[in-house]
Amino acid sequence: MFSTSMAYVGGKTKGAKHIIDILNDPKYDNLPYVEPFVGYGHILRRVVNKKNTTQVILTNLYLFYLKEFNKDLNILK
Repeated sequence: MFSTSMAYVGGKTKGAKHIIDILNDPKYDNLPYVEPFVGYGHILRRVVNKKNTTQVILTNLYLFYLKEFNKDLNILK
């Protein structure tokens, strides 16, 4: 097992406020929220805490594709 000091490759922290403002627009209320790249859940936590969300769908496409493209590695099993 390995560790890294990086928080999350491709993290959304810098653009979080802009993303959250868009997702919290009332026109998106009562719609499912799909989080394709959960990471640390920075965006997910703020959207779910602020808006009326009927369903949250969590996926992690990053890990799926990383595993698919690196099938010869034993890191992700």
